[in-house]
Amino acid sequence: MKRLNLNPTPRWVEIDAELSVAVRPLSPFDLAEMFEGDEAWAPIVEAAGKGGGSGEDMARSMSPGALLNLIGRFAALVVADWTVCDAETGERLPVTAEATRAMLRAEPELAGPFLDRILGPALDGIKQLDAEKNVSAPSPDGPTAGAETTARDATPSATRVPRG
Repeated sequence: MKRLNLNPTPRWVEIDAELSVAVRPLSPFDLAEMFEGDEAWAPIVEAAGKGGGSGEDMARSMSPGALLNLIGRFAALVVADWTVCDAETGERLPVTAEATRAMLRAEPELAGPFLDRILGPALDGIKQLDAEKNVSAPSPDGPTAGAETTARDATPSATRVPRG
């Protein structure tokens, strides 16, 4: 019997000495669904499709505003918890796109490692799916397109008998 875990446990990923994040398991299908129809993700997906490069390379290829927005939205979707607390109160902050953008504005050098360690593994899955596409030769349309003929040609039909 196939077993399905509907509530998989997030895994902790260390971004730097002071920041760790609990990331929800993310399949290539989840990521593709997240990216679908949203042009903001295009630079990341394009970089991944070309062999990628590091998260820091991807971060350099985007404008700072677009990068902050992208990582903030991504974090809000996949980060379940983190080791970030409010500088004034010392209380742990909830993971939100807004809090993620604020953290990256304060420490922009975290963008590359964030992309490498969280988004990178999921993008590797998309690269693998892309590599596994159907590589057969294209066939014309129709129910017998690309099929080899297996039957002999039919013999001529019987001769007609004149009426009369």
